[in-house]
Amino acid sequence: MPAFSSNQIVLSVAIIARDAEAHIGDTIQCVASIADEIVVTDTGSEDRTRDIARESGAAVEFVEWTDDFASVRNHTMRRTRGRWILWLDAGETIDEDTAMQVRAFCEQQDTPDKACMVLVQTDPPLAHVSTEQIGQIRLVPNRPELVYQGRIRETLVPSLAACGITVEGIPWTIRCSPDRHDVEIKRRRAQRNLRIAQLEVEQQDASPVLHVVCGESYADLGENGQAAQQFQQAISRAERGSTAQLEGYYGLLTVVDGAQDGSKPAALRTCLEALEIFPLDTQLLCALGSYLQAEGRVDLASRAYETAVRHGQLNPDTWHLSDLRQISVMCLAATLTLQDKQPEAWEVLTTALDENPRYDRVRRQLLDQYIMAGQEKEALSLVRDMPDPGFPRKLLRDMIRGAAAAVNKDWNRALELLQPAFMGGCRDALCLRFLTVVLLATGNPEAAEPVLDAWQTVDPDSTELPHYTAAVAQYRSSVAQLDAKSPTGHQIRLDPAQTTLRGITAANPNLAPTSPQPPAHT
Repeated sequence: MPAFSSNQIVLSVAIIARDAEAHIGDTIQCVASIADEIVVTDTGSEDRTRDIARESGAAVEFVEWTDDFASVRNHTMRRTRGRWILWLDAGETIDEDTAMQVRAFCEQQDTPDKACMVLVQTDPPLAHVSTEQIGQIRLVPNRPELVYQGRIRETLVPSLAACGITVEGIPWTIRCSPDRHDVEIKRRRAQRNLRIAQLEVEQQDASPVLHVVCGESYADLGENGQAAQQFQQAISRAERGSTAQLEGYYGLLTVVDGAQDGSKPAALRTCLEALEIFPLDTQLLCALGSYLQAEGRVDLASRAYETAVRHGQLNPDTWHLSDLRQISVMCLAATLTLQDKQPEAWEVLTTALDENPRYDRVRRQLLDQYIMAGQEKEALSLVRDMPDPGFPRKLLRDMIRGAAAAVNKDWNRALELLQPAFMGGCRDALCLRFLTVVLLATGNPEAAEPVLDAWQTVDPDSTELPHYTAAVAQYRSSVAQLDAKSPTGHQIRLDPAQTTLRGITAANPNLAPTSPQPPAHT
């Protein structure tokens, strides 16, 4: 517990857990320095969760699980003594800076008369996929009249409103456990949520929120037909323009778009219907751009992305991509490039960078476009603001010069710059990509193999990597065939004229991905 001078209990941390021995220690540890007390309510663990929680300094409560999250939270609230309660789930963590900001905030608020909405983020299951986040009320005053409602999707909102307590958004971040994407965990969670939702329905009419819960659960179980029905029910029964209705559209789009029966037109119709109600929703606008681009209407896709960039809005109460604005900028620039509007594309990217220098993916796209356009000087100007690459920046500059030489088919100069950069420790995907191109173009596919191995390590989800791997495999096969026919062993050389910068275009999906679909809710 923290060594603060005041004897008053300022901050209590409340945690609900079950069979969380792998994560409960990390969750307690991340707040141990700021909390006056930590209360862990266990709902029936069969592992060492309770023991680890006690060993970590938490007070442990046991509550029999009755398929009612609100009941457990209300029990936990009554066991806390701090003026403020910070809610965490087992497996969630906050970093040290955030922890100290939370403590400072609580100490400065003598009269707890507001609740705080913070960002809850879950890392993606695959590398190079955007993080998802949602705004949730996690820091609340400890007042006896505050009561959670609902067996599932439990909420304090009605109780806060009745007490006249406002909700303030604060950009603190809580990180979810990485196992949220584990298939078996998702399956068990979906089955549990369906069971709880059914109990709730037996006590009252199914609300739009319960339909959303059921839709998400069926989707996680792979029952897309049932999921679509539930999302449609949520849409039709929800108040127009409400968060529940928006969640219904997000879920329905995810299910329809993921179908393998040529449902793109249905997804487009659903998206247009949703935009009639939520005309400036950034996720819907980006989805619309993606569907239109797939239909070959790049001009209309560009307009959708532009609206998202200039006027897009996000509902913080729904799961959304954390860097959606950055993605919409990249997609707009890509569609402008496809329309031969390169200067406009560069302006979009540079304007976004001026507004937010932390847009590293935008910077990478601009770097790639400068290189492809032969703008070496402009490309080099971006190096000083790039994050620490983990190797000397001189190699970063050599990588850019080498890539520019490769674009101009100056293979010798490109090799002179890129190969030493690679040998010196440069493992930037751009270096690996262009060095592979040069080695293939100069008839050295075997030398590309260690480069491809490094590429596989740093960017396993690259859509370009399989093409180059296949080219090397084809080379090996051709050599084997020639060796079998000729006792002298002929050498094969890939014709540079047939070697293209495959995938290295202004609309490279690694650097300018198609717009995201509404995320599967977790």
